[in-house]
Amino acid sequence: MIKQFKKSLIILSVIILAFSANTFAVTKGADVVYSEVAEEKGLTLGLASRELFNYRSEIAWPDGPEIDAEGAYLVEINTGSVLYSKSFNQQFYPASITKILTALVVIENCDNLDEMVTFSKNAVHDIEEGGFSWICEVGDQLSVRDCLYALMLHSSNECAYALAEHFGGSIQRFTSMMNEKAKEVGAYNSNFANPHGLTNPDHVTTPHDMACIMWAAIQNPVFLKIDSTVTYRTAPTTTNPEGFFCNMRHSMMRNTDYHDDRVIAGKTGYISAAKNTLVTYAKDGDKELIAVVMRTNGTGQACIDTKKLLDYGFNSFEITPVPSGVELDALKSEISQKATDLAIEGVSYDDTIDIIHPKNSSVPELKWSMELSDSNEGSAERKGEITFFLGEKVVAKRDISVSFIQPASQEESQETLPDTSAPEISSSKTILIVILSVAAAALIATAVIFIKISSRPKTREKGTSRRKK
Repeated sequence: MIKQFKKSLIILSVIILAFSANTFAVTKGADVVYSEVAEEKGLTLGLASRELFNYRSEIAWPDGPEIDAEGAYLVEINTGSVLYSKSFNQQFYPASITKILTALVVIENCDNLDEMVTFSKNAVHDIEEGGFSWICEVGDQLSVRDCLYALMLHSSNECAYALAEHFGGSIQRFTSMMNEKAKEVGAYNSNFANPHGLTNPDHVTTPHDMACIMWAAIQNPVFLKIDSTVTYRTAPTTTNPEGFFCNMRHSMMRNTDYHDDRVIAGKTGYISAAKNTLVTYAKDGDKELIAVVMRTNGTGQACIDTKKLLDYGFNSFEITPVPSGVELDALKSEISQKATDLAIEGVSYDDTIDIIHPKNSSVPELKWSMELSDSNEGSAERKGEITFFLGEKVVAKRDISVSFIQPASQEESQETLPDTSAPEISSSKTILIVILSVAAAALIATAVIFIKISSRPKTREKGTSRRKK
């Protein structure tokens, strides 16, 4: 019986201690799972996204040109700086500059530019009076490539319709794709109701939004190649047995009175409700400009307005690479506050920032702030981002990489010094473990006392019996 009691006490003590240990193991298990989830959802730091910045309030800005267009926008894309705006967020009818977005959506959803597009009855005939280019008949086929050149150079509405049906399945589905892409590139104040830009009261955009769309489009090499071409001939069709000859309609790209060597790509637009619209991409030296003019009077006037904007941007401003002004000691101090558990070994980032400013003017001092990603917390290297400000305006973002001096590994520590660190657990679980441990110790002590008492020799009732023998 005594042996059974001893066994029971020992088993009970082991169970209590095991339960205490298991409580801690479950806690650590949850921590491990949480860390994996946190890592999966950690920040992914790639190239800082470009934004359109306007910091003219921080620098004395030269007066912009007087233009006829009711809406206009001029942005330098290497710095993301807005140089000029006029009713930039007012909605206008875009007319055929819509086709910039149409072409971008098609290119991004096409695996083979040589695949064939069939022209349906709607693509050929569901076009308003005056909107025909007479490129195809019903049932004709052209490659996606041919359709894109006809779309961007000759502004073919039939090609816009046929491409939308081919890649969207319907006009409605394709316009949904257009609107999704528009939001993706920052065109939040637009609604596209068709792929060609013909009259529709719900089909509207803004000068700012068209600059965002053009900016995204010219970063696609296929689009840029097509939109910088002046002439192109398609494959033969029923209407055009020798192929359809496409001639770029942007007069600043052709041999006309409005020709400008700085202009690389662009798109014209016209319907009576929109008047003339024009989007232009131009480059001169280290500056690249996108100019948008909307609701202006005539093709010639659209070119005149655009040239004024380009002259203003190229001639009135310069880009200066300037040091960020961040002292390494100050940066290390900021990092140490955000990563208190590790010593900094090294910091690397591009501390030169291109600032566009009026010619013959100085650049004000930049301010900055820094954030570290939590995704690699505790690792030897962590990523982050520095944001630079001119006054309250963001002018640049830079990725930063920080290397830390790692403490000795756990195995190495165990070889040299005993591990005296206590596991970190919650206060409620600590109390529970202490109570259970005390109970186990009390049971063991009781068992020991009981065993000792039970093991003593029994005293006879008559203490003189031995002497009587």
